[in-house]
Amino acid sequence: MNQSRINAISAELRKIEDWKKALLDELTRLQTGSRNTSNVQILEVTNQSKAADKIHLFRSLFKGRVDVYPRRFESQRTGRSGYQPACENEWISGISDKPRIILATGRFLGEAFDDSRLDTLFLTLPVSWKGVLVQYSGRLHRDHHGKQEAII
Repeated sequence: MNQSRINAISAELRKIEDWKKALLDELTRLQTGSRNTSNVQILEVTNQSKAADKIHLFRSLFKGRVDVYPRRFESQRTGRSGYQPACENEWISGISDKPRIILATGRFLGEAFDDSRLDTLFLTLPVSWKGVLVQYSGRLHRDHHGKQEAII
């Protein structure tokens, strides 16, 4: 085999992969409305940093993202508080694949409730009508990308 030709083909394939990655990154950026942050200078911010530095970092990372905003939290255990990034799309099926746990009564999960990502149901009280059980289990059997099984 001709080693120089093998090296040339390998180099071309690396260029194609780099180009493909750049195109996929741009496509994702355009679809999500985010911006390229590769040129953003990230400041070192710690818990002891000034509030203004923390705000500057947050704004520099999420500039142009109208769907991202700060959410205040307070730890009941430690009493400490602060802000964390939140996204208005984080619970929308099809946009976010964030795992979720829903604790609810049967009335809440009754008619018109729809979340195809649900795959597990814990029944903690007896169910007297078979139709209710069929309705609840039917919610788990809706197709969703990545769902392998429904557990009741």
